Amino acid sequence: MKKIMRVPLFLVVTGCSLLMGSLTHSMEVSSYKCFSERALKSPSMTFSPDGTMVCLGDVDHAVRIWDFASQKLLFKVVEFAHIKDISFSSTSKFLVLRSVYDTVRIFDIDTKKEIIQVAQVSSIKFSLDSKMVLMGSTDGRVSLFDTATGNQYWNVPFSTEISTIKVSSTNKIVLIRSTDGRVFLFNMSDGKQLSTIDNPAAINFVKFSQDSTKVLIGWGDHTSCLFDVYTGERLSESHYAAAIDNVYFSGNHMRSLILYVDGAIYFSEGKEGKFLKINSSASIDKASFRNGKVLIGFTDGTVCLFDQRGELLLQKKFPSLMSYTIFNSDYNALMIGWNDETATLLEIATGKILLNVHSKDEIKMVVFCRDKAGALIQSTNGTVLVFDATTKKGLIKFYFKNEINKIALTPDKSSALIQSVDGTVFLFNTITGEKLLQLVCRKAEVAKINIGATTAIVVYTDGSVSIYEIATGREVMFKRAASPLAEVEQNELKKRRIEK
Repeated sequence: MKKIMRVPLFLVVTGCSLLMGSLTHSMEVSSYKCFSERALKSPSMTFSPDGTMVCLGDVDHAVRIWDFASQKLLFKVVEFAHIKDISFSSTSKFLVLRSVYDTVRIFDIDTKKEIIQVAQVSSIKFSLDSKMVLMGSTDGRVSLFDTATGNQYWNVPFSTEISTIKVSSTNKIVLIRSTDGRVFLFNMSDGKQLSTIDNPAAINFVKFSQDSTKVLIGWGDHTSCLFDVYTGERLSESHYAAAIDNVYFSGNHMRSLILYVDGAIYFSEGKEGKFLKINSSASIDKASFRNGKVLIGFTDGTVCLFDQRGELLLQKKFPSLMSYTIFNSDYNALMIGWNDETATLLEIATGKILLNVHSKDEIKMVVFCRDKAGALIQSTNGTVLVFDATTKKGLIKFYFKNEINKIALTPDKSSALIQSVDGTVFLFNTITGEKLLQLVCRKAEVAKINIGATTAIVVYTDGSVSIYEIATGREVMFKRAASPLAEVEQNELKKRRIEK
Protein backbone atom coordinates (compact mmCIF):
# COMPACT_ATOMS: atom_id res chain seq x y z
CA MET A 1 0.00 0.00 0.00
CA LYS A 2 1.30 3.45 -0.95
CA LYS A 3 1.99 5.94 1.78
CA ILE A 4 -0.18 9.02 2.23
CA MET A 5 1.57 12.17 3.34
CA ARG A 6 0.86 15.91 3.69
CA VAL A 7 3.26 18.15 1.82
CA PRO A 8 3.41 21.88 1.13
CA LEU A 9 2.92 22.51 -2.57
CA PHE A 10 5.01 25.24 -4.16
CA LEU A 11 4.92 25.70 -7.89
CA VAL A 12 7.58 27.98 -9.26
CA VAL A 13 7.47 28.45 -13.01
CA THR A 14 10.69 29.72 -14.55
CA GLY A 15 10.17 32.82 -16.69
CA CYS A 16 6.69 33.53 -15.26
CA SER A 17 7.69 33.84 -11.58
CA LEU A 18 4.43 32.17 -10.57
CA LEU A 19 4.30 31.33 -6.87
CA MET A 20 1.31 29.32 -5.74
CA GLY A 21 1.40 29.80 -1.97
CA SER A 22 1.80 27.07 0.61
CA LEU A 23 -1.21 24.98 -0.31
CA THR A 24 -1.38 21.71 1.57
CA HIS A 25 -2.96 18.63 0.05
CA SER A 26 -3.23 14.99 0.99
CA MET A 27 -2.18 12.93 -2.01
CA GLU A 28 -0.34 9.86 -3.13
CA VAL A 29 3.42 10.40 -3.31
CA SER A 30 3.62 9.15 -6.88
CA SER A 31 0.81 11.47 -8.05
CA TYR A 32 2.35 14.47 -6.28
CA LYS A 33 5.80 13.80 -7.75
CA CYS A 34 4.37 13.40 -11.24
CA PHE A 35 2.40 16.62 -11.05
CA SER A 36 5.04 18.74 -9.33
CA GLU A 37 7.88 17.54 -11.57
CA ARG A 38 5.91 18.30 -14.72
CA ALA A 39 4.79 21.67 -13.36
CA LEU A 40 8.38 22.70 -12.65
CA LYS A 41 9.50 21.65 -16.13
CA SER A 42 6.46 22.98 -18.00
CA PRO A 43 7.19 25.87 -20.40
CA SER A 44 3.54 26.98 -20.25
CA MET A 45 0.80 26.79 -17.64
CA THR A 46 -2.81 27.98 -17.66
CA PHE A 47 -5.58 27.77 -15.06
CA SER A 48 -9.25 27.37 -15.96
CA PRO A 49 -11.48 30.39 -15.15
CA ASP A 50 -13.30 28.43 -12.43
CA GLY A 51 -9.97 27.49 -10.81
CA THR A 52 -10.60 23.73 -10.82
CA MET A 53 -8.12 22.73 -13.54
CA VAL A 54 -4.58 23.51 -14.58
CA CYS A 55 -3.21 22.83 -18.04
CA LEU A 56 0.51 22.14 -18.54
CA GLY A 57 2.28 22.24 -21.86
CA ASP A 58 5.25 19.88 -21.59
CA VAL A 59 8.60 19.76 -23.35
CA ASP A 60 7.58 16.44 -24.95
CA HIS A 61 4.96 18.37 -27.01
CA ALA A 62 2.15 16.82 -24.97
CA VAL A 63 -0.49 18.84 -23.11
CA ARG A 64 -1.84 17.53 -19.83
CA ILE A 65 -4.94 18.74 -17.97
CA TRP A 66 -4.89 18.15 -14.20
CA ASP A 67 -7.51 18.44 -11.52
CA PHE A 68 -6.05 21.16 -9.30
CA ALA A 69 -7.52 19.95 -5.99
CA SER A 70 -6.44 16.30 -6.26
CA GLN A 71 -3.50 16.69 -8.70
CA LYS A 72 -4.98 13.83 -10.74
CA LEU A 73 -4.44 13.72 -14.48
CA LEU A 74 -7.75 14.23 -16.30
CA PHE A 75 -6.54 13.66 -19.85
CA LYS A 76 -3.60 14.18 -22.16
CA VAL A 77 -3.23 15.49 -25.70
CA VAL A 78 -0.25 13.96 -27.52
CA GLU A 79 1.69 14.66 -30.71
CA PHE A 80 0.99 18.37 -30.73
CA ALA A 81 3.38 20.87 -32.33
CA HIS A 82 5.21 23.51 -30.31
CA ILE A 83 2.60 25.32 -28.22
CA LYS A 84 2.11 29.04 -28.73
CA ASP A 85 -0.91 29.55 -26.47
CA ILE A 86 -3.16 27.60 -24.06
CA SER A 87 -6.54 28.94 -22.97
CA PHE A 88 -9.98 27.93 -21.73
CA SER A 89 -13.42 29.18 -22.67
CA SER A 90 -15.01 31.48 -20.08
CA THR A 91 -17.24 28.62 -18.89
CA SER A 92 -14.19 26.32 -18.40
CA LYS A 93 -15.91 23.77 -20.65
CA PHE A 94 -13.50 23.92 -23.58
CA LEU A 95 -9.71 23.85 -23.87
CA VAL A 96 -8.05 25.77 -26.71
CA LEU A 97 -4.54 24.85 -27.92
CA ARG A 98 -2.76 26.99 -30.48
CA SER A 99 0.52 25.95 -32.07
CA VAL A 100 3.34 28.15 -33.32
CA TYR A 101 2.00 27.41 -36.80
CA ASP A 102 -1.37 29.01 -35.81
CA THR A 103 -3.28 25.74 -35.87
CA VAL A 104 -6.05 25.73 -33.26
CA ARG A 105 -7.50 22.60 -31.65
CA ILE A 106 -10.52 22.82 -29.34
CA PHE A 107 -11.29 20.02 -26.86
CA ASP A 108 -14.44 19.33 -24.85
CA ILE A 109 -13.26 18.91 -21.23
CA ASP A 110 -16.19 16.63 -20.28
CA THR A 111 -15.90 14.19 -23.18
CA LYS A 112 -12.08 14.57 -23.54
CA LYS A 113 -12.58 14.70 -27.31
CA GLU A 114 -11.35 17.10 -29.95
CA ILE A 115 -14.32 18.90 -31.52
CA ILE A 116 -12.72 21.50 -33.81
CA GLN A 117 -9.37 21.86 -35.60
CA VAL A 118 -8.66 24.88 -37.81
CA ALA A 119 -5.40 26.02 -39.43
CA GLN A 120 -4.09 29.56 -39.93
CA VAL A 121 -6.07 31.12 -37.07
CA SER A 122 -5.24 34.72 -36.20
CA SER A 123 -7.87 35.29 -33.47
CA ILE A 124 -10.51 33.35 -31.58
CA LYS A 125 -13.51 34.35 -29.44
CA PHE A 126 -16.19 32.29 -27.65
CA SER A 127 -19.72 33.51 -27.08
CA LEU A 128 -20.54 34.18 -23.40
CA ASP A 129 -22.32 30.82 -23.03
CA SER A 130 -19.54 29.01 -24.98
CA LYS A 131 -22.08 27.54 -27.39
CA MET A 132 -20.39 29.24 -30.35
CA VAL A 133 -16.84 30.14 -31.24
CA LEU A 134 -15.69 32.65 -33.84
CA MET A 135 -12.32 32.37 -35.58
CA GLY A 136 -10.49 34.78 -37.85
CA SER A 137 -7.93 33.29 -40.21
CA THR A 138 -4.67 34.66 -41.57
CA ASP A 139 -5.94 34.05 -45.13
CA GLY A 140 -8.69 36.65 -44.73
CA ARG A 141 -11.79 34.73 -43.66
CA VAL A 142 -14.06 34.60 -40.61
CA SER A 143 -15.81 31.41 -39.48
CA LEU A 144 -18.43 30.65 -36.83
CA PHE A 145 -18.62 27.16 -35.28
CA ASP A 146 -21.10 25.29 -33.09
CA THR A 147 -19.14 23.92 -30.11
CA ALA A 148 -21.71 21.18 -29.40
CA THR A 149 -21.30 19.53 -32.81
CA GLY A 150 -18.16 21.16 -34.23
CA ASN A 151 -20.14 22.14 -37.34
CA GLN A 152 -19.39 25.38 -39.13
CA TYR A 153 -22.29 27.87 -39.29
CA TRP A 154 -20.77 30.21 -41.82
CA ASN A 155 -17.50 31.28 -43.41
CA VAL A 156 -17.22 34.72 -44.97
CA PRO A 157 -14.37 36.57 -46.70
CA PHE A 158 -12.48 39.17 -44.70
CA SER A 159 -9.91 41.15 -46.65
CA THR A 160 -7.44 41.95 -43.85
CA GLU A 161 -6.02 40.30 -40.77
CA ILE A 162 -8.23 40.38 -37.65
CA SER A 163 -6.99 42.08 -34.48
CA THR A 164 -10.13 42.13 -32.27
CA ILE A 165 -13.34 40.08 -31.99
CA LYS A 166 -16.24 40.98 -29.66
CA VAL A 167 -19.63 39.28 -29.32
CA SER A 168 -22.75 40.98 -27.92
CA SER A 169 -24.31 39.53 -24.75
CA THR A 170 -27.35 38.40 -26.77
CA ASN A 171 -25.09 36.49 -29.19
CA LYS A 172 -26.72 38.42 -32.06
CA ILE A 173 -23.91 40.71 -33.21
CA VAL A 174 -20.20 40.18 -33.86
CA LEU A 175 -17.75 43.10 -33.88
CA ILE A 176 -14.52 42.51 -35.77
CA ARG A 177 -11.66 44.99 -36.05
CA SER A 178 -9.09 44.54 -38.78
CA THR A 179 -5.44 45.50 -38.50
CA ASP A 180 -5.98 48.41 -40.91
CA GLY A 181 -8.25 50.15 -38.36
CA ARG A 182 -11.69 49.33 -39.77
CA VAL A 183 -14.47 47.89 -37.58
CA PHE A 184 -17.05 45.53 -39.09
CA LEU A 185 -20.36 44.50 -37.53
CA PHE A 186 -21.84 41.14 -38.56
CA ASN A 187 -25.11 39.36 -37.93
CA MET A 188 -24.26 36.30 -35.82
CA SER A 189 -26.93 34.05 -37.35
CA ASP A 190 -25.97 34.25 -41.04
CA GLY A 191 -22.65 36.16 -41.21
CA LYS A 192 -24.21 39.08 -43.07
CA GLN A 193 -22.21 42.30 -42.76
CA LEU A 194 -24.38 45.05 -41.21
CA SER A 195 -22.13 48.12 -41.12
CA THR A 196 -18.55 49.43 -41.18
CA ILE A 197 -16.85 51.96 -38.91
CA ASP A 198 -13.55 53.63 -39.82
CA ASN A 199 -11.19 54.68 -37.04
CA PRO A 200 -7.41 54.13 -37.02
CA ALA A 201 -7.22 54.18 -33.20
CA ALA A 202 -7.03 50.96 -31.20
CA ILE A 203 -10.11 49.66 -29.40
CA ASN A 204 -9.91 49.75 -25.59
CA PHE A 205 -13.55 49.11 -24.67
CA VAL A 206 -16.70 47.66 -26.29
CA LYS A 207 -20.19 47.48 -24.81
CA PHE A 208 -23.42 46.59 -26.66
CA SER A 209 -26.85 47.81 -25.59
CA GLN A 210 -29.25 45.24 -24.11
CA ASP A 211 -31.01 44.71 -27.45
CA SER A 212 -27.73 44.73 -29.45
CA THR A 213 -28.90 47.63 -31.66
CA LYS A 214 -26.22 50.04 -30.42
CA VAL A 215 -22.58 49.70 -29.45
CA LEU A 216 -20.31 52.02 -27.50
CA ILE A 217 -16.62 51.87 -28.42
CA GLY A 218 -13.79 53.40 -26.41
CA TRP A 219 -10.80 54.19 -28.62
CA GLY A 220 -7.13 54.53 -27.81
CA ASP A 221 -7.23 58.27 -28.54
CA HIS A 222 -9.53 58.78 -25.46
CA THR A 223 -12.61 59.17 -27.65
CA SER A 224 -15.83 57.27 -26.82
CA CYS A 225 -18.46 56.90 -29.54
CA LEU A 226 -21.94 55.40 -29.59
CA PHE A 227 -22.88 53.79 -32.93
CA ASP A 228 -26.01 52.34 -34.51
CA VAL A 229 -25.13 48.70 -35.16
CA TYR A 230 -27.19 48.39 -38.35
CA THR A 231 -26.21 51.65 -40.05
CA GLY A 232 -22.84 52.50 -38.51
CA GLU A 233 -24.13 56.03 -37.76
CA ARG A 234 -22.28 57.84 -34.98
CA LEU A 235 -24.96 58.77 -32.44
CA SER A 236 -22.82 60.50 -29.81
CA GLU A 237 -19.19 61.23 -28.98
CA SER A 238 -17.27 62.22 -25.86
CA HIS A 239 -13.61 62.94 -25.06
CA TYR A 240 -11.99 62.12 -21.75
CA ALA A 241 -8.47 61.11 -20.74
CA ALA A 242 -9.36 58.24 -18.37
CA ALA A 243 -10.29 54.72 -19.47
CA ILE A 244 -13.92 53.54 -19.47
CA ASP A 245 -14.97 51.36 -16.54
CA ASN A 246 -18.56 50.53 -17.52
CA VAL A 247 -21.54 51.72 -19.55
CA TYR A 248 -25.27 51.68 -18.75
CA PHE A 249 -28.01 52.05 -21.36
CA SER A 250 -31.58 53.24 -20.83
CA GLY A 251 -34.54 50.97 -21.55
CA ASN A 252 -35.11 52.52 -24.99
CA HIS A 253 -31.32 52.59 -25.55
CA MET A 254 -31.43 56.28 -26.50
CA ARG A 255 -29.50 57.39 -23.42
CA SER A 256 -26.21 56.13 -22.05
CA LEU A 257 -24.17 56.61 -18.91
CA ILE A 258 -20.39 56.21 -19.26
CA LEU A 259 -18.45 55.54 -16.07
CA TYR A 260 -14.70 56.22 -16.12
CA VAL A 261 -12.11 54.59 -13.88
CA ASP A 262 -11.32 57.90 -12.15
CA GLY A 263 -14.99 58.37 -11.11
CA ALA A 264 -16.10 60.79 -13.82
CA ILE A 265 -19.59 60.16 -15.25
CA TYR A 266 -20.75 61.21 -18.72
CA PHE A 267 -24.47 61.27 -19.53
CA SER A 268 -25.63 61.44 -23.15
CA GLU A 269 -29.00 61.64 -24.88
CA GLY A 270 -28.84 61.51 -28.63
CA LYS A 271 -25.94 63.68 -29.79
CA GLU A 272 -26.10 65.86 -26.68
CA GLY A 273 -24.14 64.98 -23.55
CA LYS A 274 -22.60 66.37 -20.37
CA PHE A 275 -20.49 65.33 -17.40
CA LEU A 276 -22.59 64.94 -14.26
CA LYS A 277 -21.63 66.96 -11.21
CA ILE A 278 -21.63 64.70 -8.17
CA ASN A 279 -20.16 65.45 -4.75
CA SER A 280 -18.96 61.94 -4.01
CA SER A 281 -15.49 60.47 -4.22
CA ALA A 282 -16.83 56.89 -3.94
CA SER A 283 -17.09 54.57 -6.92
CA ILE A 284 -20.42 53.64 -8.50
CA ASP A 285 -22.15 50.52 -7.20
CA LYS A 286 -25.31 50.56 -9.36
CA ALA A 287 -26.90 52.75 -12.02
CA SER A 288 -30.24 52.57 -13.82
CA PHE A 289 -32.63 54.56 -16.02
CA ARG A 290 -36.32 55.09 -15.17
CA ASN A 291 -38.73 57.18 -17.26
CA GLY A 292 -35.97 59.51 -18.45
CA LYS A 293 -34.35 59.75 -15.02
CA VAL A 294 -30.90 58.46 -14.09
CA LEU A 295 -30.43 56.87 -10.67
CA ILE A 296 -26.92 56.19 -9.37
CA GLY A 297 -25.95 54.39 -6.15
CA PHE A 298 -22.40 54.78 -4.82
CA THR A 299 -20.32 52.48 -2.63
CA ASP A 300 -20.47 54.95 0.26
CA GLY A 301 -24.29 54.79 0.37
CA THR A 302 -24.87 58.04 -1.56
CA VAL A 303 -27.85 57.99 -3.95
CA CYS A 304 -28.18 60.56 -6.76
CA LEU A 305 -31.13 61.11 -9.08
CA PHE A 306 -30.80 63.14 -12.30
CA ASP A 307 -33.41 64.22 -14.83
CA GLN A 308 -33.14 63.62 -18.57
CA ARG A 309 -31.07 66.81 -18.98
CA GLY A 310 -28.53 65.64 -16.42
CA GLU A 311 -29.71 68.08 -13.73
CA LEU A 312 -29.44 66.82 -10.15
CA LEU A 313 -32.88 66.21 -8.59
CA LEU A 314 -31.91 64.39 -5.42
CA GLN A 315 -28.75 63.50 -3.50
CA LYS A 316 -28.92 61.74 -0.17
CA LYS A 317 -26.59 59.49 1.80
CA PHE A 318 -27.75 56.27 3.46
CA PRO A 319 -26.04 53.71 5.72
CA SER A 320 -26.59 50.79 3.31
CA LEU A 321 -25.97 50.03 -0.34
CA MET A 322 -28.77 50.20 -2.91
CA SER A 323 -30.21 46.84 -3.96
CA TYR A 324 -33.21 47.79 -6.15
CA THR A 325 -35.40 50.80 -7.00
CA ILE A 326 -39.10 51.34 -7.77
CA PHE A 327 -40.87 54.54 -8.84
CA ASN A 328 -44.57 55.14 -8.32
CA SER A 329 -46.76 55.60 -11.41
CA ASP A 330 -46.46 59.41 -11.32
CA TYR A 331 -42.68 59.27 -10.83
CA ASN A 332 -42.81 61.72 -7.92
CA ALA A 333 -41.77 59.16 -5.30
CA LEU A 334 -38.97 56.60 -5.22
CA MET A 335 -38.72 53.36 -3.26
CA ILE A 336 -35.14 52.19 -2.66
CA GLY A 337 -34.45 48.70 -1.39
CA TRP A 338 -31.22 48.21 0.57
CA ASN A 339 -28.99 45.19 0.99
CA ASP A 340 -29.93 44.93 4.69
CA GLU A 341 -33.55 43.91 3.83
CA THR A 342 -34.98 47.38 4.47
CA ALA A 343 -36.56 49.86 2.05
CA THR A 344 -37.04 53.62 2.06
CA LEU A 345 -39.73 55.62 0.29
CA LEU A 346 -38.56 59.10 -0.77
CA GLU A 347 -40.37 62.13 -2.11
CA ILE A 348 -38.31 63.17 -5.14
CA ALA A 349 -39.09 66.90 -5.04
CA THR A 350 -37.95 67.41 -1.45
CA GLY A 351 -35.87 64.32 -0.64
CA LYS A 352 -38.16 63.78 2.35
CA ILE A 353 -38.34 60.24 3.71
CA LEU A 354 -41.99 59.17 3.58
CA LEU A 355 -41.57 55.68 4.98
CA ASN A 356 -39.02 53.12 6.16
CA VAL A 357 -40.07 49.47 6.01
CA HIS A 358 -38.49 46.09 6.61
CA SER A 359 -39.03 43.58 3.83
CA LYS A 360 -37.13 40.36 3.16
CA ASP A 361 -38.68 40.19 -0.32
CA GLU A 362 -38.05 42.75 -3.03
CA ILE A 363 -40.77 45.39 -3.37
CA LYS A 364 -42.19 45.45 -6.88
CA MET A 365 -44.64 48.38 -6.81
CA VAL A 366 -45.74 51.50 -4.96
CA VAL A 367 -49.22 53.04 -5.43
CA PHE A 368 -50.43 56.32 -3.86
CA CYS A 369 -53.99 57.40 -3.18
CA ARG A 370 -55.17 60.29 -5.37
CA ASP A 371 -55.35 62.56 -2.31
CA LYS A 372 -51.92 61.33 -1.08
CA ALA A 373 -53.59 60.26 2.19
CA GLY A 374 -52.10 56.80 1.97
CA ALA A 375 -49.98 54.48 -0.13
CA LEU A 376 -49.69 50.80 -0.87
CA ILE A 377 -46.52 48.74 -1.16
CA GLN A 378 -46.55 45.28 -2.73
CA SER A 379 -43.59 42.87 -2.59
CA THR A 380 -42.73 40.14 -5.09
CA ASN A 381 -44.26 37.41 -2.88
CA GLY A 382 -47.66 39.16 -2.90
CA THR A 383 -47.49 40.73 0.58
CA VAL A 384 -49.23 44.11 0.65
CA LEU A 385 -48.75 46.92 3.18
CA VAL A 386 -51.14 49.87 3.24
CA PHE A 387 -49.86 52.79 5.30
CA ASP A 388 -51.08 56.21 6.42
CA ALA A 389 -49.01 58.90 4.70
CA THR A 390 -49.50 61.32 7.58
CA THR A 391 -48.50 59.10 10.50
CA LYS A 392 -46.21 56.81 8.41
CA LYS A 393 -47.82 53.86 10.20
CA GLY A 394 -48.98 50.68 8.56
CA LEU A 395 -52.75 50.24 8.43
CA ILE A 396 -53.08 46.69 7.12
CA LYS A 397 -50.83 43.91 5.92
CA PHE A 398 -52.23 41.07 3.83
CA TYR A 399 -51.50 38.74 0.90
CA PHE A 400 -52.76 39.70 -2.56
CA LYS A 401 -51.60 37.60 -5.51
CA ASN A 402 -52.83 39.95 -8.27
CA GLU A 403 -50.87 42.98 -9.39
CA ILE A 404 -52.39 46.16 -7.98
CA ASN A 405 -53.35 49.16 -10.11
CA LYS A 406 -55.03 51.72 -7.83
CA ILE A 407 -55.91 52.35 -4.18
CA ALA A 408 -58.30 54.64 -2.29
CA LEU A 409 -59.02 55.18 1.43
CA THR A 410 -62.23 56.19 3.17
CA PRO A 411 -62.04 59.67 4.82
CA ASP A 412 -61.66 58.08 8.25
CA LYS A 413 -59.09 55.61 6.80
CA SER A 414 -61.01 52.68 8.25
CA SER A 415 -61.37 51.01 4.85
CA ALA A 416 -59.22 50.68 1.74
CA LEU A 417 -60.44 50.08 -1.79
CA ILE A 418 -57.91 48.23 -3.95
CA GLN A 419 -58.22 47.59 -7.67
CA SER A 420 -56.11 44.92 -9.38
CA VAL A 421 -54.90 45.26 -12.97
CA ASP A 422 -57.69 42.94 -14.17
CA GLY A 423 -60.29 45.48 -12.96
CA THR A 424 -61.48 43.60 -9.88
CA VAL A 425 -62.00 45.86 -6.86
CA PHE A 426 -61.73 44.71 -3.23
CA LEU A 427 -62.67 46.49 -0.03
CA PHE A 428 -60.51 45.84 3.06
CA ASN A 429 -60.86 46.82 6.71
CA THR A 430 -57.65 48.74 7.50
CA ILE A 431 -57.80 47.84 11.20
CA THR A 432 -58.28 44.06 10.97
CA GLY A 433 -57.07 43.45 7.41
CA GLU A 434 -60.32 41.59 6.73
CA LYS A 435 -61.61 41.57 3.15
CA LEU A 436 -65.07 43.06 3.49
CA LEU A 437 -66.36 42.57 -0.03
CA GLN A 438 -65.48 42.23 -3.70
CA LEU A 439 -67.10 44.65 -6.12
CA VAL A 440 -68.46 43.25 -9.35
CA CYS A 441 -67.03 45.83 -11.73
CA ARG A 442 -67.61 46.23 -15.43
CA LYS A 443 -65.23 44.71 -17.97
CA ALA A 444 -63.98 48.16 -18.94
CA GLU A 445 -60.66 49.23 -17.46
CA VAL A 446 -60.95 51.31 -14.29
CA ALA A 447 -59.51 54.81 -14.62
CA LYS A 448 -60.33 56.34 -11.20
CA ILE A 449 -61.66 55.29 -7.81
CA ASN A 450 -63.27 57.69 -5.34
CA ILE A 451 -64.51 56.42 -2.02
CA GLY A 452 -66.81 58.17 0.44
CA ALA A 453 -68.28 57.22 3.80
CA THR A 454 -71.02 54.95 2.35
CA THR A 455 -70.42 54.72 -1.39
CA ALA A 456 -67.60 54.09 -3.84
CA ILE A 457 -67.48 55.68 -7.27
CA VAL A 458 -65.65 53.84 -10.04
CA VAL A 459 -64.90 55.73 -13.28
CA TYR A 460 -63.98 53.63 -16.32
CA THR A 461 -61.69 54.57 -19.20
CA ASP A 462 -64.66 54.64 -21.61
CA GLY A 463 -66.25 57.41 -19.51
CA SER A 464 -68.95 55.29 -17.85
CA VAL A 465 -69.45 55.51 -14.07
CA SER A 466 -70.59 53.00 -11.42
CA ILE A 467 -71.63 53.81 -7.85
CA TYR A 468 -71.39 51.00 -5.27
CA GLU A 469 -72.83 50.72 -1.80
CA ILE A 470 -69.92 49.93 0.53
CA ALA A 471 -72.02 48.07 3.08
CA THR A 472 -73.26 45.48 0.57
CA GLY A 473 -71.07 45.88 -2.50
CA ARG A 474 -74.22 46.34 -4.59
CA GLU A 475 -74.09 48.56 -7.65
CA VAL A 476 -76.71 51.23 -6.97
CA MET A 477 -76.21 53.27 -10.13
CA PHE A 478 -74.54 52.97 -13.51
CA LYS A 479 -74.20 55.75 -16.06
CA ARG A 480 -73.16 54.63 -19.52
CA ALA A 481 -70.77 56.80 -21.46
CA ALA A 482 -72.28 58.55 -24.46
CA SER A 483 -71.10 57.20 -27.79
CA PRO A 484 -69.21 59.57 -30.14
CA LEU A 485 -72.20 59.52 -32.52
CA ALA A 486 -74.61 60.47 -29.72
CA GLU A 487 -72.37 63.38 -28.73
CA VAL A 488 -72.37 64.62 -32.33
CA GLU A 489 -76.18 64.43 -32.45
CA GLN A 490 -76.50 66.31 -29.14
CA ASN A 491 -74.16 69.04 -30.35
CA GLU A 492 -76.12 69.34 -33.60
CA LEU A 493 -79.40 69.74 -31.67
CA LYS A 494 -77.84 72.44 -29.47
CA LYS A 495 -76.62 74.26 -32.56
CA ARG A 496 -80.11 74.21 -34.14
CA ARG A 497 -81.69 75.55 -30.94
CA ILE A 498 -79.23 78.43 -30.89
CA GLU A 499 -79.92 79.23 -34.55
CA LYS A 500 -83.67 79.28 -33.93
